[in-house]
Amino acid sequence: MAYDGNQHLMVVDEALTIDDCACHPEFLPLSGQPPKYKGKQKSRNNELEFSYSSQGSFPADLKSLLEKQFSKSSRAAHQDFANIMKMLRSLIQDGYTALLEQRCRSAAQSFSELLNGLDPQKVKQLNLAMINYVLVVYGLAISLLGIGQPEELSEAENQFKRMIEHYPNEGLDCLAYCGIGKVYLKKNRFLEALNHFEKARTLICRLPGVLTWPTSNVVIEETRPGKIKMLLEKFIEECRFPPVPDAVCCYQKCHGYSKIQIYITDPDFKGFIRISCCQYCKIEFHMNCWKKLKTTTFNDKIDKDFLQGICLTPDCEGIISKIIIFSSGGQVKCEFEHKVVKEKKVPSKPILKQKCSSLEKLRLKEDKKLKRKIQKQEAKKLAQERMEEDLRESNPPKTEEQKETVATAESCQFLDDRILQCIKQYADKIKSGVLNASTLLKELLSWKVLSTEDYTTCFSSRNFLNEAVDYVIRHLVQEKNRVKTRLFLHVLSELKEVEPKLATWIQKLNSFGMSFTFRDAV
Repeated sequence: MAYDGNQHLMVVDEALTIDDCACHPEFLPLSGQPPKYKGKQKSRNNELEFSYSSQGSFPADLKSLLEKQFSKSSRAAHQDFANIMKMLRSLIQDGYTALLEQRCRSAAQSFSELLNGLDPQKVKQLNLAMINYVLVVYGLAISLLGIGQPEELSEAENQFKRMIEHYPNEGLDCLAYCGIGKVYLKKNRFLEALNHFEKARTLICRLPGVLTWPTSNVVIEETRPGKIKMLLEKFIEECRFPPVPDAVCCYQKCHGYSKIQIYITDPDFKGFIRISCCQYCKIEFHMNCWKKLKTTTFNDKIDKDFLQGICLTPDCEGIISKIIIFSSGGQVKCEFEHKVVKEKKVPSKPILKQKCSSLEKLRLKEDKKLKRKIQKQEAKKLAQERMEEDLRESNPPKTEEQKETVATAESCQFLDDRILQCIKQYADKIKSGVLNASTLLKELLSWKVLSTEDYTTCFSSRNFLNEAVDYVIRHLVQEKNRVKTRLFLHVLSELKEVEPKLATWIQKLNSFGMSFTFRDAV
């Protein structure tokens, strides 16, 4: 198992001691650019010649070298071994460098040549761990995935499945399932992709650690647990909430495609046709499905002849008015349209309510209106009488005080605000109960019950402390503002420098309304 660059590849000590092979520099971290070799190199016995400037000759040379390597026992075999390592390093570096630079075809070519030259059964004889071979397979699959064409995507899926089926003990199942999910995501098959991404998420714990590309120190970013987890969460979220398809094929025998949803970004997208009728129906088909439907049902009728025909939607009696054909590039290839003039509906006559012509019915109607009016007046009068009665009961049983209460109630012009009326009625008790008028004025100013001008006017009075509460109550009566009245009551209930009896009464008034009197609080 390998976890860093220099542990991916171990060379026997005998190969390192050869004078002419210069093997030590090969195992140092490689630079970002692939090595360049000029001319030809010859082995000590001049048996083999290698041209490193041409990658196309690597597989054949690699196979021949491997065959001779395992058949030799002489000193020249060690030189061949060092040359094999150089070729492996060069191909691997070319592959992952091209992959990092998003040159996916070049990367696929390098990894493919490397796999063609390597026999997985003889990997251990090169002192390579099997995980290194599986990582090369993974590199090829990722390169094919990056190309994104239908054939390459199918081959990439096969390579990922190969990792799962043939090398389950290497711990790279998470990467393989994630790769298959990416293949399906490229094909916009979101449900299948979601299943593989969720399976990959459960296998993150089986990753053997942070891995590097064989024979190098370049880290494979997907092997970082945090990175792969973040990627999987992103892909799962995308698959759970896929984008709206550009079209949906309505052909009942749509078996030639993996799904009925049509996306312009599909790798195998070849265009589609959209047919609209005057009743706002829209039906769409893959181009191949549309051709099959025309062949089997409409005797290869040309597209334009479908105009003014009956809509293809079942139970729709509309007429086909528009046909749009989209090309494989997603652009409108051609468009046919026939404007269908709809018959204007004759506007129905407005419904008019018939006026009552009977004198008796008119009289009854007027009587009902009059009765409702009288009932409203009586209800208002009754409410006023009840209010006056409550006021009389709440006052002390002194004749003069009772007369004063009745006069106050009769002169009050804001019967709809009983809170304000109660505050005015007990203004003297509120005035005597407030111990610190200055604090009260400041609080009322902060709550904007008093304006700055009112506040200044109040303070300009010589005897402002005694007249402050009276001034505020007169101001509230003049304003007749329910909000300011409730705010005044709230400030009084929160004020600490108030006599206990008044505080209790204010609290009850603030909480329960007018169902009690000042005497109840006492």
